[in-house]
Amino acid sequence: MELIQNNAIRAFLEELSLDPTAVFLTTTTVVSLAFCFLSIYLFISLHNHKKLTNERYEYLTGQLHTITNASVNIGHRVKDIEHNMNHAINKQIDFESRYPELKAFDKAESLLKKGASAEDLIAEGLNRPEAELFSKLHKAKKVV
Repeated sequence: MELIQNNAIRAFLEELSLDPTAVFLTTTTVVSLAFCFLSIYLFISLHNHKKLTNERYEYLTGQLHTITNASVNIGHRVKDIEHNMNHAINKQIDFESRYPELKAFDKAESLLKKGASAEDLIAEGLNRPEAELFSKLHKAKKVV
C-alpha cells in the first residue's frame, strides 16, 4: 500500500531521491513531538494556574475569616452598648421618679424658650423665686 497517493508529491520526492515512507515517518514523528511538547506546556500551564488559584483561595479564606471575626466583635460591642444604654435609661427613669420637680423645671425652660414670663412660670406651678431665677438665667443666655 502506498502511503503517498498524490503523484505530484511523489514525483517531487523522487527528484530529491527521498523515500516516501521515510518522509511520512519523519513527518509523523515531528508532528508527534510537537503534540508532546504542546501537552507538556499545557500541563505546566494548568499546574501553575491551579497553584495560583489555590493561593487566591487561601488568601480569600483568610480575609473572610478576618471579616467574620470583626463582625462578631462588632456585634458584641453593639450588645454591650445596648446594655449600657438600657441601664442608663433605667437610672434616668429612677432619678426622674425620685425628683418630680425636675419635670417642672424642664417645662419652665421650654416655656421660656417660647417667650413666657416669670408670671407664666408661677402659673405653671413654680414658686416665685424659682420662676424669677429661671427667667433671669434665660435672659442672660440670650445676651451671651
